[in-house]
Amino acid sequence: MILPDLTRRTALTGSAAALVVPALSGPSVAGVRSAGHVEMLEPGAVSQLRGLSIIRHGYWASGSNGVLYQGGRGRSLAVVRPGGAESLDFRGLHAFDADHVLAMSAGPGTASQLWRTRDGGRTWAAEVTNSDPDGFWDALVFARDGRTGYILGDPTGEGFTLLITRDGGASWSRAPQGLIPA
Repeated sequence: MILPDLTRRTALTGSAAALVVPALSGPSVAGVRSAGHVEMLEPGAVSQLRGLSIIRHGYWASGSNGVLYQGGRGRSLAVVRPGGAESLDFRGLHAFDADHVLAMSAGPGTASQLWRTRDGGRTWAAEVTNSDPDGFWDALVFARDGRTGYILGDPTGEGFTLLITRDGGASWSRAPQGLIPA
């Protein structure tokens, strides 16, 4: 029987979450190995799972305390924390593939940030930071084309924040007034 996309996606997301959860239930202090400006945390790092993106033969997951996870068939779980992201709450995540990932943190003002890796998590760069001190980003999603993406944030004086990219996240612009209801 062929499952509809939504049912298949739900099943895959649940399965990947089941693989990640054991990494979150370890001791309260994790061992840390240094790898450039990225901390390679031992499995068991303290973080609350916030986001999940399924890729072919694996997944990326995101969490609190600036922690990101990569795992899948045939590879051991990698737990990383980009340098400078230690206090961020990564809630939104979009993995284009095993190497190319966007991770969105949520929080007031400049705590809402968008980070990118193109080398499987070995290096990360903060690419966009929320410039609205009253803003708070909530969600990141991409269309199936992999080029069109949206960041949705809480309403501020100008209404809901909706950032749009049409180039895979290389550039972002705020949606015009009136595109979404006040």
